[in-house]
Amino acid sequence: SVNTMTDLKGRVIAIAGAGGGLGPIVAQRFADAGATLSLVDRHRETADAVAQDLGLPEDRIEARAVDLLDPAAASEWAKATDQRFGEIDALLHLVGGYRGGDPIQSFDLADYDFLHDLLVRTVQHSSRAFHTALMGSRVDAESQPGDDGPALAAQMYSKRAGVVHALRAGI
Repeated sequence: SVNTMTDLKGRVIAIAGAGGGLGPIVAQRFADAGATLSLVDRHRETADAVAQDLGLPEDRIEARAVDLLDPAAASEWAKATDQRFGEIDALLHLVGGYRGGDPIQSFDLADYDFLHDLLVRTVQHSSRAFHTALMGSRVDAESQPGDDGPALAAQMYSKRAGVVHALRAGI
């Protein structure tokens, strides 16, 4: 658990969605435990801000903008992280987002497509890019999908269920 991390010196952690809601907090915990971090976000300035706030020496941090909807960009990130830091110990997928609020019979299917790309495609592309380096080890932060989700968030919960099941299947 993040609460019990004590010594991650020499460990390399790649964090997708580093600038989102969980990203800065998780990155700080790993940095405090001594990990070397490769941070990505859709926007370079967001990733840079998180890296700067961490205050790590240059040999322990890298921040970049990566479009995880582009499989080639995800692969380039994995390759660059491996070349710069060596063995990669973990990939954390913290990319997230929300669209909802309308009943299932009237929600906009474009929102469903947006969430599919954001929550499923980015997991697929980053997992495939880092698969060889990690031999399948990864963490994805998702809320638990199921029948207890809000009635007006059906499209989000169906996409999150897709992520959970895809990871269980070993994508």
